[in-house]
Amino acid sequence: MSSAEQISGTAAAGAPASGDADAARLPEAVVAGAGVALIAADRDGVVRLWNPAAARMFGAEASAILGTRVENILPREIREVAGDALRSALSDRVATELEFRYPDERGRFRELAANVSALTGCGGETIGVLLSARDITRRFEAEQRLGEARKMSALGDLAGAVAHHLNNILGGITTTVDFALGAREAESYRVALERTAEQTARAARLMRSLLSFAEGDPQRGGRERIGDVLDQVMQALRRSAASAGVSLESSCGPLPGWEVPHSAVTTALLEIVKNAIEASIAGGRVEIRARSEDGGVRIDVLDTGRGLPASALGRIFEPFFRVDEATKGPSAEHAGLGLSIAYGIVRALGGSIDVASDENQGSCFTIRLPPTPT
Repeated sequence: MSSAEQISGTAAAGAPASGDADAARLPEAVVAGAGVALIAADRDGVVRLWNPAAARMFGAEASAILGTRVENILPREIREVAGDALRSALSDRVATELEFRYPDERGRFRELAANVSALTGCGGETIGVLLSARDITRRFEAEQRLGEARKMSALGDLAGAVAHHLNNILGGITTTVDFALGAREAESYRVALERTAEQTARAARLMRSLLSFAEGDPQRGGRERIGDVLDQVMQALRRSAASAGVSLESSCGPLPGWEVPHSAVTTALLEIVKNAIEASIAGGRVEIRARSEDGGVRIDVLDTGRGLPASALGRIFEPFFRVDEATKGPSAEHAGLGLSIAYGIVRALGGSIDVASDENQGSCFTIRLPPTPT
């Protein structure tokens, strides 16, 4: 018996021998009435079964499809992947999930999710493949609407936070200038100018942070060995750590000459280590550890600070989010962009950044980067 004959007869193979007509037609009715597209192909990849749901989803009747190769009914951009999935199903009986867009019978593009799996005969042998597809357009559109809503909400939060910080800065400048104008003394003018310069410098730092978050090029500044980058971070922050009464240490495992984008990785590490120092109390410790892992570079930044509450773990990389904002409110000096900048840089480099923390037990930020060997 050929593969095509086996597939065509599969539906009726389990029919009772009692002659009950309704029971005999049940498998055929299931295939015809299924809400998912059912497409069966023989071992040569030729379509032998095409149910009504497939006709609706793919906009073609069975008479136009039966006898054609199954890859030809799929969009060109996924045919190579689909071919691999068909071969895996035939040779190893491995099921594969696919998602793609396809115009329906009215020419509207639908989002489809398909499963490619092996078809087995009565003796357990593989006789072909089954592609079952369902329409996920509504779910896809709902996820898009939800994503847009979240994006607009995040933009609203971002705009509100920026406005709050700038209002604080401008309010301080206005108050200082008004005081100096009322006093009409040279010394008052000098103090007003100094404080105005401080506030405008804060505004400039805020704008630079926003630009780094939004437009930074992670590849700028050339490449440098990861060990040298760690040394530079240590040198840059040693004084601020000492001022806070926090010891700053580093260790570097075997990293055979790997290089990373110097400016981007330095910026990300500076932000994370500065955050760790600020979270620590006098007598605490911050440690940077770097080592190879799974062909890449892993960098851990550990501190013995006050840690993070569970409610903050999911938001720690959000722009302007501060763990203490509920009690102290946002600060013009510390805008809460540092970890967001680090997160954006690491993701742009193809890496990942995670945090593990418990309240009063310290935190550990872990960066994983795919380096380029020299």
